[in-house]
Amino acid sequence: MNWIPINSLITDDGDLVSLAALRGTLRAQPIQLDAGTTIGNVRVSRQDLSISVAGKLGVGSIFATSVQGNEFGFWLDAMASADSAPVSKPENIVSQARWGYGLRILFRARQLDTSVKLNFAILGAAVELGLATASYEVQTIGLGPTALGAILDGISQFGTLRGDTYHDLNTSVINNISKLIKDHADELAPRPIAVQLRIPVEQDPIPKAHTELFAVRRIRGGMSIRDALIRAAGNYDENVIRAVYRKFAPGLQDTQTPPESAKEKAKQWLG
Repeated sequence: MNWIPINSLITDDGDLVSLAALRGTLRAQPIQLDAGTTIGNVRVSRQDLSISVAGKLGVGSIFATSVQGNEFGFWLDAMASADSAPVSKPENIVSQARWGYGLRILFRARQLDTSVKLNFAILGAAVELGLATASYEVQTIGLGPTALGAILDGISQFGTLRGDTYHDLNTSVINNISKLIKDHADELAPRPIAVQLRIPVEQDPIPKAHTELFAVRRIRGGMSIRDALIRAAGNYDENVIRAVYRKFAPGLQDTQTPPESAKEKAKQWLG
């Protein structure tokens, strides 16, 4: 299950502000760290991010407008953090929380050449080659109001992404945040930065449709779930792939190939 980025604001009664649109009548309280849990060194994580979900969560101003065709979101966290134990409470939509402090970079990209599957690994090159356009936004969490300028060292907090900016954000800026946290770790207090939820979160319809099409084609070709996930190579959502396989071939094990009935359904679906 993927982590979902949040801002660290909490209401007076302990609910995460980011999750207000998702929780309905339930609670949205971050799971606390166990006593004695230590915050580790800075680690860098990179994930895809649904633009519509990001807008609903309010995690970045670049996601405030509705998603357009061939748009993709990404987020990078360079955070010193620790994860809570998983806890399932029927009244709380949060099942696990990540606590920490550091740097978050958000990217919103539009793919111009659909022959290339856009992902974070090739984002900088795609922008430089004119295969995509992108904007970015940089945030700090738990570091105080003056930290951002020192970390960026002349790079704008918001802007149109260029190849050199992408490189700097992934190298010198991350080095700067690592040094700052190392020098001031005793002064910093962890905040909730990401969560896992017990409820499904709506995805962007376009990337979800691409993933469904990918999965149905694999079923038509007689590919097992395991091999389909290997072929997806992180470019498609694993949960959506599994859901499609369950729909076409209920009870199929990861290493089993789809039965002829499932392959026939896939052929009819694809037309």
